[in-house]
Amino acid sequence: MKLIYYVSTTFLFLLFAYSVIQYIRRSNKDKNELYSLISLGIFLFVFFTDLKFLDTINKKFKYLIEFLLLSFSTYLFSLIFKNSANKWIYYLFSLFTILLFLMAILFSI
Repeated sequence: MKLIYYVSTTFLFLLFAYSVIQYIRRSNKDKNELYSLISLGIFLFVFFTDLKFLDTINKKFKYLIEFLLLSFSTYLFSLIFKNSANKWIYYLFSLFTILLFLMAILFSI
């Protein structure tokens, strides 16, 4: 039952992330500025709140949510460098995104 709970949470989070990215792409404002602002906002939210209210539910669930949020934050940050001359920064942050996503899965098992 816990596995279904964690898989459904991850799936809903990925749908949320996809909808945020689609919203930013349709926006008329500077995409890189929006990517960096949302990325910084997510990082600061996770850093300062530490999601302590999720401790009452389950410690593993808290780690799943934190690492999913951090993974999404690094992915948004990597999109800033996708079309730049420094492709290695894009690949580096894409690697961090994958590692944080895998940590979210490993902590939830």
